[in-house]
Amino acid sequence: MDYYLSNHMPMVAEQFAPYNFRGYSVCSIKGIPKPDKTMDPGPYSVQALLNFDSLADFQAALAAVAEKVLGDVQNFSNQSPTLLIGEKLA
Repeated sequence: MDYYLSNHMPMVAEQFAPYNFRGYSVCSIKGIPKPDKTMDPGPYSVQALLNFDSLADFQAALAAVAEKVLGDVQNFSNQSPTLLIGEKLA
């Protein structure tokens, strides 16, 4: 997690800055309790919320620098990232 927070996310911010990138939040994922009261860790360990002015800005950022940003994932994970797109409603 140290590399992710100290290296990867600052690099993401730097690479995405020219594309109306407005910042990020990183959340650890703890899982949810199952009916038997054990924890289900789920498939994810961390979630990063990336904020852009628009979907078009996010798409432009990915088109320009995805290779560099996604190529760095191998430095902290053996999993491929799952990219989800959402629109802030409130």
